[in-house]
Amino acid sequence: MPPPPGRRRAGRRIHHCYLRCESSHRGGCRGNTSLSTSMNGTRVLIGEVASPLFFVSSAQINAQVPFEVPPGLTKLTVEYPGPAGPIVSNSIDVLIAAAAPGIFTLPAGNSIGLFLKPDLSVVTAQNPAKRGSVVQFYATGLGAVNPAIPSGSAAPDKAPFALTATAPLVNVGGFDATVEFSGLAPGYAGLYQINIRIPQTVAPGRTFP
Repeated sequence: MPPPPGRRRAGRRIHHCYLRCESSHRGGCRGNTSLSTSMNGTRVLIGEVASPLFFVSSAQINAQVPFEVPPGLTKLTVEYPGPAGPIVSNSIDVLIAAAAPGIFTLPAGNSIGLFLKPDLSVVTAQNPAKRGSVVQFYATGLGAVNPAIPSGSAAPDKAPFALTATAPLVNVGGFDATVEFSGLAPGYAGLYQINIRIPQTVAPGRTFP
C-alpha cells in the first residue's frame, strides 16, 4: 500500500518538556510545512542544536530531537523571553540514542494503538483489521532516514520517500508482520509511518504490535 499524505531519546524523536515559565505559544504537527526552532522567543537546545518545535505553552513544550545531535549524553536547556532579554533554564542531562521507538496510541490515555486501514478508517473493535490485510500506524524515534531530511522539515510526499535506514521488526500477536513501508510520514515533519501486513496466523481478538 503506498503511503498516503498525510528516558532515552532518539534522533527525530518527538519529546516533551514540562516546566513553568512565562511563555505561552502554540504550534502543531503541520502537513507539508517545516517546523520552526523558535516560537515567539522560546527555544529548546539539545547540546548546541535548536530543536524544531511542535507546541509551546507555559507548562509544556513538545519538540523534535534533531538528527544533528549525536548519540550519547548531552545537555538540554530552554530559553524563553523575559523583560530584559532571554531567560535560560537550568541544564539537564539527556541521553540520546540512535533509535528509541514509540508507537502513537488513541486518545484517552489507553494503550490501544492508532491503526488505519487502506481507506484511512481507524481500526476499532467495531471495525477490526482482517488477517492478511495491510494497516498503517505512526511512530516516533526510529532514527536516521535515507535520503536524509533536515530536522523540522516536512518529509517528501512523493518518491523517493524518506525511508528508515534500519528496517524495523514488527511482531503482532507473537508473529512477525511483513513491513511494507517504514519511513517519515509523507508531508509531515518528525512523524514516522509504518505499513504492515497482518500475519494470517494471528488469533482473532485484541493484540499488540
